[in-house]
Amino acid sequence: MGQEVVRLLSERGDRVWLTYNRSEERARDLIAKASGSPGLVNARQVNLEAAVETERFVKEVLSEETRVDGFVHCATSVYDAPITGLDFERTAAVTEVMLWSFARIAKLILPRMRRQRYGRLVAVSSLAAHRSSVGNGVYSAAKAALESLVRTIAVECGPKGVAACAIAPGLVNTDLIAKYTRMESIVGRVPLRRMAEPAEIARFVALALAEESGYLNGTTVSLDGGLSTAL
Repeated sequence: MGQEVVRLLSERGDRVWLTYNRSEERARDLIAKASGSPGLVNARQVNLEAAVETERFVKEVLSEETRVDGFVHCATSVYDAPITGLDFERTAAVTEVMLWSFARIAKLILPRMRRQRYGRLVAVSSLAAHRSSVGNGVYSAAKAALESLVRTIAVECGPKGVAACAIAPGLVNTDLIAKYTRMESIVGRVPLRRMAEPAEIARFVALALAEESGYLNGTTVSLDGGLSTAL
């Protein structure tokens, strides 16, 4: 999904900074493909579990760019465990990736956005923030808290021209979802009878980042093919 977002933004002429953890080959491929587009793509290897790496990356971006107009957070980390079997060290690492890395980045870039009186923040959440399932407590809680942070930013920074929203996809055809079984039965409950393609979610992210979407603020948009309505 993140790759599609980068592709769309570079094609429309944006300067994009992206992070990757282990997928260096994919990052290089993205940069190569973007070389023929109007935009510019920079990639840095960052372990979002490590706060010092996250903050170092943001400070580099701030030192290189005179403006920071948008921020998309679509990092995820999966940890399936029942509440009675939680490993809190692992829980802390997963939560750092999905929640606190967003907060750390926002804390550093929001002063710039507030001074320039313009900014767009988009956090990719999940249907799981609103619907519970067995073993999904940590993931669901982190995504729900992410949406809460988005609402707080919207209230605190809206008067300075900074808008924030979240997007909650349902089933998306990615490598992450492919490892789960019983997908056919779950897809059968989606009114559209299919999963979303990453490009469909990415197009909405790009729209939310656009100047024309400035009134999209403090809300979560469900992009789940109607699954949340049908449940």
